[in-house]
Amino acid sequence: MVQLPDLIDAFKACSGPFPWRDFEKMIRLLGYEELPTGKTGGSRRKFRNHQTGHLIVLHKPHGPELGPGVVRIYRKELEERGII
Repeated sequence: MVQLPDLIDAFKACSGPFPWRDFEKMIRLLGYEELPTGKTGGSRRKFRNHQTGHLIVLHKPHGPELGPGVVRIYRKELEERGII
């Protein structure tokens, strides 16, 4: 079973695609909960950390991985907030 520190290390070191299921697992272990997106949510996903109030809004990839650009955006955001 993959542990949170391993997921964080892999995410921080990633320069290419990152598995969606690992990203989702990592943010859930970091205290984020998925919020409902409403009737027209489509592939949009919202995750909120109820402790910090931080909100992550992104589109679930149609394939199994987040693209490199999305990885860079959320890695920077999570690092700047001191979450990872």
